[in-house]
Amino acid sequence: MFLAKFRLDIRYPSVRQCLRDCHDMHRSLMSAFPDGVSRAENHMLYRLMTLGSETYLYLSSAAEPDAEPLAKKGFSPSGIRCVDALRDIFIPGSRWRYDILAVPSKKVKAEGRKNSRRAALSMPEERSAWLDGKGAQNGFRPLSLREMGETRAFGIRGKMPFSFTAVRFNGVLEVTDQDLFWSGYCRGIGPERSYGMGMLLISRP
Repeated sequence: MFLAKFRLDIRYPSVRQCLRDCHDMHRSLMSAFPDGVSRAENHMLYRLMTLGSETYLYLSSAAEPDAEPLAKKGFSPSGIRCVDALRDIFIPGSRWRYDILAVPSKKVKAEGRKNSRRAALSMPEERSAWLDGKGAQNGFRPLSLREMGETRAFGIRGKMPFSFTAVRFNGVLEVTDQDLFWSGYCRGIGPERSYGMGMLLISRP
């Protein structure tokens, strides 16, 4: 797996458009990888972070990204490195600070429709239970959790506008299963992973 960091130059119209439309952001980031490889196959995830007056983007992927197409769009690379060695230190019992922007939700039956729809969870206790469940599926147990606010994401797919609400969580987690945790770290947690959701940012406690 590779982890890259980019500084976004908002003087570029392409950057401003990507920040307005998460589907355009997805499309721009895919230009850093070979044609024909899907986001899911490449385990591509990203996360936008604002530090002071600067906006940064963290990008993780199975294949090393080509920074040149992104640099032309105003995404200035700050570094790209292989992080495969992390797998060896994500051992059961180890504890890590985490930060994740995710979409806590559940599937509900839609009246008159064959397929279910996704409904956002609005209560803190529901969201906490959601993260507990995702942790059990992905080899970790949240030891602490704080909600750091909500973010509304917007995009246009084809000609259809869409939006969803994301919640930022942080705290401390404990790894319970090394293989499952590495898979969750690489593949992301929860829905809307094409649009900047589900990437676990991990640091030492």
